[in-house]
Amino acid sequence: MRKPCIDHNKDKMRGAWSKTDGLLDSTKGGNFSEDEDDLIIRLHALLGNRWSLIAGRLPGRRDDEVKNYWNSHLKIKLTKMGIDPMNYRISDYVRWKNLKFNWLKNEESDREISDAESSSTSRSSTIG
Repeated sequence: MRKPCIDHNKDKMRGAWSKTDGLLDSTKGGNFSEDEDDLIIRLHALLGNRWSLIAGRLPGRRDDEVKNYWNSHLKIKLTKMGIDPMNYRISDYVRWKNLKFNWLKNEESDREISDAESSSTSRSSTIG
């Protein structure tokens, strides 16, 4: 006579599934903001791959979520900036951010100057 086969794995899977259901509901999920990107990059420069410490500074984010985002998006972003994502300092990143900020600020002031010049040129041509 055969003994009935009890599948303990099904019970384990049910228990694991119910635990993750509540966990997923309480997390932020979704897209990361520009501020979160900046904070993750800065904390990674300080702490390295300590994802739970980094995620602790981002309300509603889990360590695996932050790690996956780092590996799929932020490493590529840093590489495009010309920064080695595995061996960089905060100063490298901050210098790049400052250059970008100054470039955008100069571009905006150049646009304002060209707008002012074009409006004064159009006014002088209508007057004369």
